[in-house]
Amino acid sequence: MMPASRKPNAASSPPATNCNPARIGRRQRRPISFLLHHKENDMKRGQSIDDRQSFRFAFEYLYRKVKPRNGDSYEHSCFAKHYQNVAHCIEQYADQGITTNMLWDILHDIPCTQVSVAIAFMKERDCLAVRRRRMFPASNFFWEDAMLELTALKYNCHVEDLFWHQQKRMRESSSR
Repeated sequence: MMPASRKPNAASSPPATNCNPARIGRRQRRPISFLLHHKENDMKRGQSIDDRQSFRFAFEYLYRKVKPRNGDSYEHSCFAKHYQNVAHCIEQYADQGITTNMLWDILHDIPCTQVSVAIAFMKERDCLAVRRRRMFPASNFFWEDAMLELTALKYNCHVEDLFWHQQKRMRESSSR
């Protein structure tokens, strides 16, 4: 053990970092050629995520394709059963609201990316309202709305069309 007089003073010693202290807190400047080259591929700063993402449903999976500002695209998926579990969990916490991190902790057996895909789809279809970083159901029938939106995507139609087809089938079956 070191004697008290030989211990380094924490206030006088610089912090142990591997970065240049002169650059701390400063933005890195890029050459003009870099900015000119990437400006044509860059999306507008005010452009929302809805303009850069698309959803599709295939083989019991909900797929979210995102095209970030750099032009590359990536795709994540969410199993339909996991989508239902996320919707149930959000409905259980409807009164106090829920955050993404809370969902990740509660649904620890579902991968985080699948939870995030389900949330993004529900937000895009206006099933979820965000207030003060918490998500709240947009209606009193949240789970049903979320399932209807997924079914509408599955059959590539609007929710109103689903009701029309259901009423048409009911009329046909009653006339027989």
